[in-house]
Amino acid sequence: MTDERQTYQAPALERGLEILERLATLGGPATLAEMGRELGRSRSELFRMFVVLERGGYLSRVDGDRYALTSKLYDVALRAPPQRDLIDAALPAMHRTAVRLQQSCHLGVASGTDLVVAARVESPDMLGFSLRVGFRRPLNLSASGRVLYAYQSAGIRMTWRSLANTPEDAERWQEVEAAAQAVLDNGHYITPSFYVDAVTDVVAPIIPEGRSYAVATLVVPFISGQSTRTTLDEVATCVMEEAATIGRGLML
Repeated sequence: MTDERQTYQAPALERGLEILERLATLGGPATLAEMGRELGRSRSELFRMFVVLERGGYLSRVDGDRYALTSKLYDVALRAPPQRDLIDAALPAMHRTAVRLQQSCHLGVASGTDLVVAARVESPDMLGFSLRVGFRRPLNLSASGRVLYAYQSAGIRMTWRSLANTPEDAERWQEVEAAAQAVLDNGHYITPSFYVDAVTDVVAPIIPEGRSYAVATLVVPFISGQSTRTTLDEVATCVMEEAATIGRGLML
């Protein structure tokens, strides 16, 4: 049976998956010709795949002849029981966090070596900063990524580091490794945003009851100002408490 599985092929399915994965990697729309060059395939090999994926709602046309991923694949993934259970458990705590702190918050999960925003709750205040659901960045270039990395087994850490594809990427993973023990000691991570000035990310791990590893992070992109009602220390305490509450509600 094992040999049969290794030799059996479904070329059309494989091409469709190649298209989805490469478009996700590119991070933006591409034409049929551009995708052909990316995948080393002819236009005729890919044309029918694009038609079927567009008809199924996985791709949409933008700017005339360019194709972009829709959110459908992401929506399908969220309907799988572990992700659905995580979001169901997290949303009440996230709403409490937003109201208590008058700040927005979001849920971060790992997808390969990327950090993806799986859910968010807007700030009730007039001033706030939030990331859209589906926002994606490399784990080693995000505050959530450092927390997720710290709360993984040695094997998972090694796997993530081994996927570095440039010297710069490998150096970033070294920085993440160097910060891991401090994250574990503190139980949370506070850092100026990697991308936005005047925002401080406060991140805590979400660890299912009875487990030792994090499946997600609770993040508050904290904005200070004259209308701010809480201190950074209060934000950190709240984020850790609510992350722990989410973890206790998970049965993974």
